[in-house]
Amino acid sequence: MAPFVIHRGIPLYGGVLHVVFGDTFQQCGSALPKRLSGLFTKDELSQFGAGAMTNADGEGGNVVILFTREQVKPQIVAHEAVHAALDVLANVGVGPMDDKNDEAYAYLVSWIVEVIQKAVLKNGQLTKGR
Repeated sequence: MAPFVIHRGIPLYGGVLHVVFGDTFQQCGSALPKRLSGLFTKDELSQFGAGAMTNADGEGGNVVILFTREQVKPQIVAHEAVHAALDVLANVGVGPMDDKNDEAYAYLVSWIVEVIQKAVLKNGQLTKGR
């Protein structure tokens, strides 16, 4: 099946969350906009058969999560959402998570999980065969 891509503006902090669902990481990588295609190396995209990966372009504010379809599972979505939230907040200068800023991380992780959940529910092809 063709990859499924969503792009959402990140509230409060700016930047864009890009989430790509595909059969393989190579397929996910090929579906990225050209300006983001360098975030993942060919070795990274071919090294793993299934799973999820997150990367960010630093000051550009773009955060990318790649999922192979069979790995769109709650525990993997949560795991990648934490990586993505760390990237977003690092991009805007929020330091490592501690008891003074943990709410910023918690709200952002919740939003990222919700974006992914809505995409999965909207696009039934992601869950067929499970």
